[in-house]
Amino acid sequence: MNYFLDESSNRKFSHELHALRGVAALLVFFVHLQNRAMTAFPDVTIPYLFNGSAAVTFFFVLSGFVVGMSVGRIWGKKLFLAEYAVRRIFRIMPLMIVMTTLGGIYVYFINPYMKIPIYEESYGEFSPIKWVAGYIGYSMKANPPSWSIFVELVGSVLLPFFILAGRNKATIIAAGLVLAGLATIDTIDTQHRWHFYMISFYAGLSVLYWGKSFAQRISRLGPLWFWALVGILALGFYLPRPIIGTDMYGNPWMPLWETATVTPLVALIYYVPEYFTLLKGKIFRFFGDISFSLYLTHYIFILMMYNAFIMIAGVSLTVVALYLAIIIPLSFLLAYLSYTYLEQPCIGLGKKAMKYVEISLSKKEKQNV
Repeated sequence: MNYFLDESSNRKFSHELHALRGVAALLVFFVHLQNRAMTAFPDVTIPYLFNGSAAVTFFFVLSGFVVGMSVGRIWGKKLFLAEYAVRRIFRIMPLMIVMTTLGGIYVYFINPYMKIPIYEESYGEFSPIKWVAGYIGYSMKANPPSWSIFVELVGSVLLPFFILAGRNKATIIAAGLVLAGLATIDTIDTQHRWHFYMISFYAGLSVLYWGKSFAQRISRLGPLWFWALVGILALGFYLPRPIIGTDMYGNPWMPLWETATVTPLVALIYYVPEYFTLLKGKIFRFFGDISFSLYLTHYIFILMMYNAFIMIAGVSLTVVALYLAIIIPLSFLLAYLSYTYLEQPCIGLGKKAMKYVEISLSKKEKQNV
């Protein structure tokens, strides 16, 4: 018996969570646009409106839940770990390879001539080693958002081990306490603090154990209490950073709070979707589809275009307004093209590659009989 695997067999696609993945990507996109505006007008105080750091925490929780269910559905099949690895590699790596290559070219050959550099001098020199390390997000210098992909890759490797903890209530709790304890050891020096975010992955996975019963109990309270709790959790998740005025580097413990508040929301949205039908709209589906592409393609693009606008027209409120009016739809278009002509074909290639392996293995087995 394994609670995580048992619940994974009932897996269904959640349009609502897919939509929120798109909303989270938009938050990251807009916080980087806001940073460009702050660069243009350093003397103007711009409210901290877009909580991109919380959005990344949500990505990790959602990955633990969704990817955990995906692994659970194929658990025990012949070569299921190979199938899982192929799916993740073809899902994540093609766009990472393209954007790290383009980002490295930008940083090496174009960035030195730009008025607004991608990094301040305090971030250190870019080097071929850091460029290569960027292909798994270990170094984020070629494309800053890629740091979280490194954490995703580590989480993807550890997720099957997390699933093994689902044997009973005691092992589920024990694994959670171990990961929580690991996160609190601030003296551990890991790249991008990946050990810190593993609790977010495990929290998402744990929804498979407690999420259904929790959501059903809350839904029986009636709409008023249901939406009151949703509102409290949503505000508690989103507002602390804007109120305190800190980004992901300002308070390293904030992701633990964000994980604790957003994980119950994931459970409610998945198990009682009838309350969240608004998220099934076409616009939400569109941003859910392009979320990964938007997340990885936007940073270098908006910075390059920002420098182009400054070089051509200088800095003024009119120029910034024109820049925003052009860059926002262009960024969405770029993400859509990436999703359509890179992401989707590569996911298809991954499926074909796995089928080829299965057919080859089947032929060998028949020959050996």
